[in-house]
Amino acid sequence: MGPAWPYVDVELRRAIDEGAVPGPRMMVAGAYISSTGGAGDARQFSTYVDVPIVRNLADGPSAVTEAVRTNLKNGADFIKILVTGAMLSKGISPGAQQYSDEEIRAAVVEASRWGKQVAAHAHGAEGIKAAIRAGVRTLDHGSYLDDEAVSLLKASNRRIFYVPTLYTYEAIDRSDASNPIPESERQRARDVRAIGYAGFKRALAAGLPIGFATDAQVIPHGQNAKEFAIRVKLGEAPMAAIVSATSLNAEIMGWQDRVGSIIANKLADVIAVPGDPLRDITALERVGFVMKDGVVYRDELARQP
Repeated sequence: MGPAWPYVDVELRRAIDEGAVPGPRMMVAGAYISSTGGAGDARQFSTYVDVPIVRNLADGPSAVTEAVRTNLKNGADFIKILVTGAMLSKGISPGAQQYSDEEIRAAVVEASRWGKQVAAHAHGAEGIKAAIRAGVRTLDHGSYLDDEAVSLLKASNRRIFYVPTLYTYEAIDRSDASNPIPESERQRARDVRAIGYAGFKRALAAGLPIGFATDAQVIPHGQNAKEFAIRVKLGEAPMAAIVSATSLNAEIMGWQDRVGSIIANKLADVIAVPGDPLRDITALERVGFVMKDGVVYRDELARQP
């Protein structure tokens, strides 16, 4: 979902695709696009401290259009735009809309010209609804998803997907000594957690298709699968959670003809775990076998005689 700059995600994807290093299939956003003072503005320190790597700020529809073009020119597969504030940034609050409707629409219009989709970081309700009206592909986080937003999603003639990150609240507020997150941002997570859980339950009750995401690296890398347990605890069926992370996510990415289900003529991308995740969803946190395109990269499961 994008660094601030440079295009390290694009280069890593290329290195993997060219066989220089082993790694997963990657679909990358390049530099995520943020407004000045918004969720992606890393210049949040003294005015006397410059952060030269920050080259992802765009204000106004024309600047947003230029940022989209720059990302796509440099190899991005899709565009990520930060529509609202965020948990871990200062400035505008997570619930506040930071990009105007016109700016969001400019990103979607330009990405569409290139045949690309837009992912919208959107916590607050007004930002969520503005992103839906603009025609984004995904609403990432979607913490303040309300009844009006649900109705807009159901009425939309586009396939727009709500994609929550529910384990993020717990990960931000974890009490272990390795947690570097300041108390002020941890309090934000506490304040929004119940709202985000309620939004997820609202989407479940409405029968919306719900994508699967993890918000790594906000959560520690390697803990991605903990998202499953939160979703199941909040009422989602284990199989629905698994489908969300596989075939539904493949559809969201436009890769459904290649991955997402184990059927003939798709790529042999397979994992295996010790146990039945339909009985214990946390089994997915203990992956012991990984195959990509028919090549085994990890095989730690005990073989039965």
